[in-house]
Amino acid sequence: GVQVYQDGAELMLDRANDGPGTNTLTARLVLDCMGHSSPIVRQLRWGTKPDGVCAVVGTLASGIQNNSTGDVIATMSDLATDRSLQYFWEAFPAGSGPTDRTTYMFAYMDAEPYRPSLH
Repeated sequence: GVQVYQDGAELMLDRANDGPGTNTLTARLVLDCMGHSSPIVRQLRWGTKPDGVCAVVGTLASGIQNNSTGDVIATMSDLATDRSLQYFWEAFPAGSGPTDRTTYMFAYMDAEPYRPSLH
């Protein structure tokens, strides 16, 4: 696991091909991009399930001629109180080309088992 201290963090790594033992990796900043399945998240949550989830779907479109706007976030619906979720759309220029645009739809919701699907 990762040990976090006031002035940094420390990660013990298996030496693998270098023989038995471990190497220590230290850093002032740790970025964990693995999401809820991350060993760091499991360590911090002590086995408890997440309180909520963020469902995301996305796409990349090419050929967008007017692609000069930055981050655009919009919703076309009110908060659905019977489902406790609201759909958001986000769009921004992609780094893969000047006419490429990334679009995501996402919704935050709690993780209760009685919660209906995202239909």
